[in-house]
Amino acid sequence: MEGGEQSDSNLEVGEDRIELEAIFQAFSDMLFRMDLDGKILGYKAGKASLLYTSPEQFLGKRIQDVMPDDVGKQCHQALDQVIQTGEVAHVKYKLGSPDGDRWFDARLVKAGKQRIVAIIRDITDHVQNQNRIRTQLDRLAALRAIDAVITSSFDLNLTLSILLRQVIKQLGVDAADVLLFNPDKRSLERVVGLGFQANKPQKNALPIGQGYAGLAALKRETIRVLDLNNRNELDVIQPSPFSDEDFVSYYAVPLIAKGHVKGVLEIFNRTSLVPDDEWSDLLAMMAGQAAIAIDSADLFRDLQRSHNDLIIAYDATIEGWSRALDLHNQKNEGHTRRVVELTERLARRMGISEEDILHIRRGAMLHDIGKMGVPDRIL
Repeated sequence: MEGGEQSDSNLEVGEDRIELEAIFQAFSDMLFRMDLDGKILGYKAGKASLLYTSPEQFLGKRIQDVMPDDVGKQCHQALDQVIQTGEVAHVKYKLGSPDGDRWFDARLVKAGKQRIVAIIRDITDHVQNQNRIRTQLDRLAALRAIDAVITSSFDLNLTLSILLRQVIKQLGVDAADVLLFNPDKRSLERVVGLGFQANKPQKNALPIGQGYAGLAALKRETIRVLDLNNRNELDVIQPSPFSDEDFVSYYAVPLIAKGHVKGVLEIFNRTSLVPDDEWSDLLAMMAGQAAIAIDSADLFRDLQRSHNDLIIAYDATIEGWSRALDLHNQKNEGHTRRVVELTERLARRMGISEEDILHIRRGAMLHDIGKMGVPDRIL
């Protein structure tokens, strides 16, 4: 009877072990059994391909000696923490593999008096997703910062300089510049550039259709050159002031707003670029913001020009009325001019600003305008 009970107990233990093994194999986590010194006594690998090295190279050795120096140091500190406190210790580390870097999270816990168990999980996907989200947030913040500058500043050079800083940072390129389109000369002129070894980019005019930038403006499409040192028969002659910069990759993006070409955004890199869809989309968005900034500056400049023309016409009209008034009352010829001069002198002595004096001058010129409607016999 006792033998039967013992047999049933052993059977249950065996089934529990099989069940535990099956559960563990369902997960990709790795489990290591170690002594208090970190010597690896055994392992279970749900996904053996994640092992840093072969079992023959780590079994019987200390985990801090098998891992790279920086990771081994973290493992040693975690072992000390587990032994001293008895609490779970965490180690987050990165290892290189033929497929690229992989991230792991190790949890060390004391199992009995002489054993420590480490459960290691591959968290590469989690880390990559975090990095992707962080990158997207950074890019959104950069786009928001550019929008804020566009709406708050009328200095085009300042706006484009801030935009180029974000282009270089967010796209991870070495240099960038903006060329503005001159519709009268049908040419492009480089106005702002960042990241170049030369102090300032040259401002030579580039005719539309000449060079990569001129071709991008003419065709209204992005020109991409992944290797400037390996050109083919489709390439155009590229008159570049950056021949000494050792650039390898190049992009020219036309800046189009409201159907009109406003300029070209150029980006340069000293190594080969391998852009993905997100990178290309961000480049297109930043080029769109540059086009909006240039268009806004053009609108503001046109508005200023119209305002100045209106002021000139307004002042000319007032001057004409003043002369007509003097002709109407020839006995007091020059009276209006003298009143204006005395009024301006008095206003300056009183400390009135030049901007306000301009309006006072106009009022002084028109102070007798009512006489235009009074018959000569009454005057």
